[in-house]
Amino acid sequence: MRMPKSINTLKRQIDAKIRSLGEAGTFMSGSLIQKRWKCAKPDCICNRTGKLHTGYAVTSKVKGKTRSVYVPVSMVDEVKGWVKEYKRIQKVMKEINALAEQVIRLRVPVARAESQRKASLASTTPTSSES
Repeated sequence: MRMPKSINTLKRQIDAKIRSLGEAGTFMSGSLIQKRWKCAKPDCICNRTGKLHTGYAVTSKVKGKTRSVYVPVSMVDEVKGWVKEYKRIQKVMKEINALAEQVIRLRVPVARAESQRKASLASTTPTSSES
């Protein structure tokens, strides 16, 4: 069985992860997608050769519906970085959450023992009506 970490160690890890969030750059939720399509123009190269038109968009869910935002070709690499940064931030936040949960779990036995000690002291301390 793995030894649990100390609360102080966990809190230092949480602080380090929070600091890494401060280094975050521009980020954006969603997925960068590449669209390919054939247009309706009969004399277009896509109809003559089969080479499809290409475009990019970021898709994301807003109130349960998929929303697409056109991305110019000149911004594709930049937007890829934004989406990647968002995923990194999400991962770090999940790690912080898991560490915080461990802190709580380590504190439970301490809190219970403290509560029992207080209850025990209260029952052994004479009250003024007993004198």
